[in-house]
Amino acid sequence: MKTEAGALIAVITGLILVTPPALAAGEPGRARFESNRGQAAPGWAFLARTADGPLLLGEQGLRLGTSGLTLAGADPGAAWEGIEPLPGKAHYLLGADSERWIVDVPTFGAVVRRSAYPGIDLILRGTGRRLDLEFVVAPEADPGKIVLDLGEGVRVTSPLLNGEPGAFVASGNGLRIDVPRGSREAPLRIGVAVDLPDAVTVALEPPRLTADAKGNLVIAGRVAGDRATTSVIVLDPSGREVASTTYLDGFDLASPVALTVASTGDLVVAGAHAGDAVVVRVDPAGRKILHRSTIGGAGDDAALAVAADGEGNTWVAGRTTGLKAPGAGVDALVAKLDASGTVVFAPALGSAGADEARGIAFDRDGALYITGTLGPDALVAKIDPRVPSLVYSLAFGGTGEDEGAAIAVSDSGDIVLAGTTRSADLPGAGGGRATSAGISSAFLARLDPSGRTALFASYLGGPIEERAEALALDRHGRAWVAGSRGADAFVTQVSLEKRSVTRDATLAGELADVASGVVVDGNGDAHVAGLTASPDFHDAERPAAVRGGEVFVAKVATGERAPLGVCPSGKNFLGIEDNTWENADNWSNGILPSSADAVCIQGFNVVAGAAFRTPVPCAWRGAP
Repeated sequence: MKTEAGALIAVITGLILVTPPALAAGEPGRARFESNRGQAAPGWAFLARTADGPLLLGEQGLRLGTSGLTLAGADPGAAWEGIEPLPGKAHYLLGADSERWIVDVPTFGAVVRRSAYPGIDLILRGTGRRLDLEFVVAPEADPGKIVLDLGEGVRVTSPLLNGEPGAFVASGNGLRIDVPRGSREAPLRIGVAVDLPDAVTVALEPPRLTADAKGNLVIAGRVAGDRATTSVIVLDPSGREVASTTYLDGFDLASPVALTVASTGDLVVAGAHAGDAVVVRVDPAGRKILHRSTIGGAGDDAALAVAADGEGNTWVAGRTTGLKAPGAGVDALVAKLDASGTVVFAPALGSAGADEARGIAFDRDGALYITGTLGPDALVAKIDPRVPSLVYSLAFGGTGEDEGAAIAVSDSGDIVLAGTTRSADLPGAGGGRATSAGISSAFLARLDPSGRTALFASYLGGPIEERAEALALDRHGRAWVAGSRGADAFVTQVSLEKRSVTRDATLAGELADVASGVVVDGNGDAHVAGLTASPDFHDAERPAAVRGGEVFVAKVATGERAPLGVCPSGKNFLGIEDNTWENADNWSNGILPSSADAVCIQGFNVVAGAAFRTPVPCAWRGAP
């Protein structure tokens, strides 16, 4: 396959935790505080969700897990109050009984505890696992009354007194702020940063991403921390503001969680629970469960993908053993639920081997397409939803192991398939693969409407393990594939007309990262969601200790030509003279840099041979 010169400019639009929607307006990672209306234990006034569980605020002080911070000697009657209101509400749909649902919970960017000590207010904000405490001391009040008792593992920075360095002195089991004696004519502001410990070790799973008709981004995943819960977060089209957050407490769906948005705006999530495939449909505001349906038998069943048609029906793809004879193995599951949530069609589809369905899509005429695995090959199936009946079921692959992850249908009716392969002879690839034998590679394939002819296939990887997880088509006839490349997340753009990779970018930090969802907006820019365990992920501001992972949402903007700049250091990080490659007009001639070249693209040194990985900052002065 020909690879055209090009690079993606990756712009992080926001980072959120899977457990909380810890994303305030325009400020990625800022804590969102909720008033406690029954979603937390009694006795706590506010909570903020973190990857370690809820941070609780009450008359005792702060608690995260088994640790926390106590304001020794504070007035127990001093109430917490939310300030700096944020857009978006939180909804807790606690099981099937609507009487237990807690909806329209307001969220705030900060909380204040007025008169925590006589004449002293406490204002609390947070980012990641760091809390910023600001004590506002009236002129006549005594700041020496402030004593912080720290729980195990809690650390504090030296206080700032009106911005000037201060100090603590020991006071019993706590720390007292050392303030010089003397009269004051204006309030004294004392700032203290608190670093919270890891309360539990979490293992968060990659989320799913889609968009509604208004361009809002919708993310679904499993909440880890205090207890397992499935959450659905709706972000505005910029990815920076939370429109709503819904916690499906009591409906914990085993990973991966499938997600779609119906034409009515309803949010549909699916997964597995207690051995059954489960589908939950929620109203567009996230305030009400419309129906919860279970699909399965006596065996093990799971929903892995979900789609909604224009008639109110929900279609589910997954795997099943419960809908087959005992001991008959694993087959792909395809099920139809009507508008009321009643299962009207749920056959098992497969071969003598192990099979499952992982991707689902409609064409413009309403026909349904499925991909996944069919024994050692990728499954491609078409279903007529009117009957419903199976039109065809085909295996796509080479001599190695192949699997389909996502599927889409172009306006012309061609089938676009993304997946992972260990075959060096994929149909339509037109030659051997560009990676070592036995190494998995993400692939993109285009099949004719019959599914029998491979119009072309492209290996997206190189000599490194790679997996495709998600696929989206844009209106310009390009496919976007997202997944993992080694320990990094990647997104690749492929022109279906030119049959070539046109853009490629790696989103990475020092630890493991994966992209698990991609959608394309009306401007042709891709929004990518995934999971990162890297504290330095793409230069985003992050807490220092990340154990399980956090969800990222990134906007990947693309242009016809990425701007090149001049690195002022004299040499780039490979020791090559700055800009020598660009000065030779290679870029304008459509030549991709080799592993021996390096260029400076939009503020970063970029090694083209490493899929435009951007590990080293480089000052950008504009295009030469």
